[in-house]
Amino acid sequence: MKMNTLLHYCVLFSFAAFIPFLSSCGSSAPKTRTILLPYDIPLELVELPIGLMFGKYEVTQAQWRAVMGENPSRTYHLDNPVENVTWNECQQFIEKLNWMSATQKLGIYFRLPTAWEWDLACLAGAVDEDSLCRLADGTEITWETRDRAAPMVSEMDGIFANPVGQKEPNAFGLYDMLGNVEEWLQDRDEDGERLYGVFPCDHTFSQAANKADCERGFRLCATTEAIENHLGSSKR
Repeated sequence: MKMNTLLHYCVLFSFAAFIPFLSSCGSSAPKTRTILLPYDIPLELVELPIGLMFGKYEVTQAQWRAVMGENPSRTYHLDNPVENVTWNECQQFIEKLNWMSATQKLGIYFRLPTAWEWDLACLAGAVDEDSLCRLADGTEITWETRDRAAPMVSEMDGIFANPVGQKEPNAFGLYDMLGNVEEWLQDRDEDGERLYGVFPCDHTFSQAANKADCERGFRLCATTEAIENHLGSSKR
């Protein structure tokens, strides 16, 4: 699969300010922060060079159940990403997380990533036109080599997702950005439809913001409250 070339180069241009960081990708472990959810379920965040934190993994069924008290997924496995959730349900989860953050004075604001943020996080410094992401060893993954980073799913076989973190992470330390499940994004397309991440620079819109869609889950984006207050509401 070939990405939208114009969008790819726009993302690379946006990433230019972080090029000095790329030479050190893989030379040191990405910085992570772990937050405990109810029932001591860990939530790991990775600090990215674009000034954000991203979920190291897609939100799991265990994390969803700890916060929401139930599990809507069609394939029940607590280490799998939660799926069969709507965009609005993701917002309810995030609202509860932000309440927990405020109560515990963590200083973190959670939300879904925008399409631009998701692209940068997925590519992780990849520069070739056909690349989908960059691994810690500098290898740029393409459609033909995506098995190194993308768990395979098959709805025909009833496999909607796999346990998170089974494949190689990208250069930013993020797992399953090319799978397991499609990931809801915060923003909309020009027609007002909600977007979700599939491959970088190749987002698909969805009319299912209020309807469950079997394979769709999400990944958290987080900022400090100070940064989010400075950004304002432009991304919502």
